[in-house]
Amino acid sequence: MFAEKSAPVFAISNFTMGRPLTTRLIKAIALFRLGWLQAELKKRFKKPVTHIIYSHSNAGHDSGGDAWGGGLEIIGNANNPLVKTTFDHTMAVKSGGKTIIELKYLGPGYGGDLIAKVLRPENVALVVDAISPKRQPFRNFPRTDIGGVIEQIKVVESIDFELIAPAPISGPPKI
Repeated sequence: MFAEKSAPVFAISNFTMGRPLTTRLIKAIALFRLGWLQAELKKRFKKPVTHIIYSHSNAGHDSGGDAWGGGLEIIGNANNPLVKTTFDHTMAVKSGGKTIIELKYLGPGYGGDLIAKVLRPENVALVVDAISPKRQPFRNFPRTDIGGVIEQIKVVESIDFELIAPAPISGPPKI
């Protein structure tokens, strides 16, 4: 049921001298809000969505990409069977010759294809499921190796970033 209500999209824009350089789609949003998001992106940026990055192969994070139509470059770890463009350990997504997103495979733990995304130059790390503040693990840890999750957290700690945006969280974030 969750897979039918979610699509892996959330827009974050990178502005250069007041003009959007890119629009990056990085997080899940409910399908019933998808029409609104598509209209807002078109109105604000007048650029098509060209890429989607799946954090891992889990129905809440890798469904709905087809709602954007064909021609998208769908990126994820090589262990994710749903992506077109894959990488093994790290990947830099570039626009205008500059890295705008760095992707890092976290290793096995919470599934076998979980990645971290770091927005550049903002230095914001986006990590789902392996780091979930104030949230209890899901039931009986399906597809999860607790020792591997600990190792995934260590990999996240080794990444260069200034701010982390973990998900999901319980309640509103406190800054």
